[in-house]
Amino acid sequence: MLRTGELSVHEFVVEEVIDYLQNRGFTEITANLPGFPQPEKVVSRNKRTSFIPDIIAERQGDTYIFAVETGEVSLEGSLSRKWKEFAFYAESNGMIFHIVVPKGMLKKVDCILSSLGITAVVHQVDQ
Repeated sequence: MLRTGELSVHEFVVEEVIDYLQNRGFTEITANLPGFPQPEKVVSRNKRTSFIPDIIAERQGDTYIFAVETGEVSLEGSLSRKWKEFAFYAESNGMIFHIVVPKGMLKKVDCILSSLGITAVVHQVDQ
């Protein structure tokens, strides 16, 4: 773990992903966590909203954008808008979009991505 103290489940999972990435040679890691350089906001195509990725990291010339989800996921609300914007941003900027979700949610997330027409690499983690 990168820092101590009380962490939310989301913060804990983001830190675990950062540890994983660092151990595999990722560099230039920015994270939406205190104590880290902050990722740039992703402004929506309609310019009305913006979203901050949980992590952006580089390895061997490739840039990866990560959304970490620790709760229930659905097509409703801002989650689908956020994923759409991250996927569009990644594709437009030559990045690779990854989504990290709790174990047991892979099929549901794959269905959501398919419904939204989004391409992303999905990872499952224990919480």
